[in-house]
Parts: sequence; C-alpha cells; structure tokens
Amino acid sequence: MVDRSVAARNPVQAISGVMVGLLLVQFVLGMYTNLYVTLPSMNPRYLGIPMGFHTMISRGFASPIFMIHMMLGVFLVVLSLITALKSLSSTKSSTKLWSGIGLVAVVVAGYSGLTFFMDGQHNSDSFTMAIAWLIALSAYLLTMLQKEI
Repeated sequence: MVDRSVAARNPVQAISGVMVGLLLVQFVLGMYTNLYVTLPSMNPRYLGIPMGFHTMISRGFASPIFMIHMMLGVFLVVLSLITALKSLSSTKSSTKLWSGIGLVAVVVAGYSGLTFFMDGQHNSDSFTMAIAWLIALSAYLLTMLQKEI
C-alpha cells in the first residue's frame, strides 16, 4: 500500500499546522516588539499608511524584529485566505467554519496591529490583536486536529 502524506490527503489540515507554527512565531516576535522596540509616533490623518511606513524607514527606524513581524503578518493573511479557500472543497462544515473564523481572526489581528502602530499605540488595539491571535490559533488548532477533513 502507498501511504500518502498528510499534505496530499488533507491540504487544509497541513496548512493549518503551518498556520499554528507561524502564529506561534508571530506571537514571540510581537511580544519582543512590545517589550523591547520603541515604535515612533505616527499620525495616519496626516501621513496616511503608505507615507507612515515610508517615514518610518526613511528616519532609520527599521527594527528587524518589527519588520519581520509585519511581513509575517501579511504572509499570515495570505495563507489564511488560501486555507479558507481550500476548505471550501471539504465535506465537513466544521472545517469550513474554523478556517473562516481563522481568516477573520487573522485579519482582525492584522488590522489591530496596524492601527496600534499607526494611531498612537493604544492598549485597546494591543488587546484586540492578542484576542484575535488567540482565536486564530484556536481555530487552526481545531482544524489541524480534526480526524477527517
């Protein structure tokens, strides 16, 4: 008998496992940024998001950890969208549900992170980012650990 890999049998389950690992890395990078990186003050009403990033980089503020955290966040949004789209071919409604919840949670976490950075670093944005991260992690863990996809 030929034993197919988990990725070949259940791509949603495999991608969800990757999401769990990347979300854990994202958490560590975010905590490091929160504790040890001083973010510059940005005001999106005057700069706009693209100008805010340009200003951040041109002023010499380009903490490698923070930049990796931001880029990984973008990658997580793309990967969560792929996971949700792949889950549409699943016969299990729970796979579709948890993949969709994971996608929404990753987008909410990313948006909260962006507003945290761009709009004065309010604790409510940080809290929302952390709760959305927890929901995303839970959703992808549940998807990854399902018996059949």
